[in-house]
Amino acid sequence: MQASEAATLVQWTERRCPRCGHVGLRPVGEPAEPNLLCVECRRCWRLEHGHLVQVNPYACAGCPERAFCVGH
Repeated sequence: MQASEAATLVQWTERRCPRCGHVGLRPVGEPAEPNLLCVECRRCWRLEHGHLVQVNPYACAGCPERAFCVGH
């Protein structure tokens, strides 16, 4: 992740979830390319080209937060 992408990621953590509007998305997953988790609606997002795209939780087999996202 480049410095500009990291700065953009930090800005998104302070914004609202695109689905439910909850403030405070939390970085999860690999530190080099984290996703952003909304603890309110249990949706995970990935920053792509300046926009948040929802992540399929079943595609995140190694993430320690996966069970939370899939509702177990």
